[in-house]
Amino acid sequence: MSINYLLKKEELITMKKILLGLLCATTLFTTAGLTASAADTDNPKPQISKGKIEFLQGGLTIDNGATDLTAASLDFGSNKIEAAKAGDKDYRYANINKDAAITVSDLRGSGAGWKLSVKQNDVFKNDKATVNKELTGAILTLNGVLDTDASTTGADANVNKNVSLGEVNSDHVLMDAAVGKGNGNNVANISGSQLTVPLKTARAEGIYSTTLTWSVEATPANS
Repeated sequence: MSINYLLKKEELITMKKILLGLLCATTLFTTAGLTASAADTDNPKPQISKGKIEFLQGGLTIDNGATDLTAASLDFGSNKIEAAKAGDKDYRYANINKDAAITVSDLRGSGAGWKLSVKQNDVFKNDKATVNKELTGAILTLNGVLDTDASTTGADANVNKNVSLGEVNSDHVLMDAAVGKGNGNNVANISGSQLTVPLKTARAEGIYSTTLTWSVEATPANS
């Protein structure tokens, strides 16, 4: 047998081995690709879950239902009795309780609206005086402003200024909320209130006082 023949036979065997190796590699690559594609299509579809919370209706109250509204108390200080001079105007006394405030808490969650009224139950009186027991003609004026820092975020009730309580035992609206407004805590700062006393009103030594009645109605301001 010739040497050339042996060489050709070995080359043929080598070529078969190379072709077989390429075929195996191609098969492995194709199989791997099919496996990856199958894994991609086997991922499950996204699913949905829920979260929820329920709120129950609260109430409509003044200062959280407190019966003694000490927070709304007004103090016009201690003042010396002096004779009026020519050209003097009526005496005006500023409230010195800088924390004076009144709160309406609307926790009903309905946005139905409301209004807060106040009335002076009687004139300023000095029960210990023997004469001049009443502070005749004195007028209490409430000057309110919405305290946004003390109120619930977004509180939007309307607060009135220059609310004169000159007519005793008569309701006057200090704060109100139209439909859709006034939810949460609405705090009216009334520290800027004042008391006006006519020049001709005689005064006795001692303390003159009165009381105020506050009431809130579940009635919108525009009703």
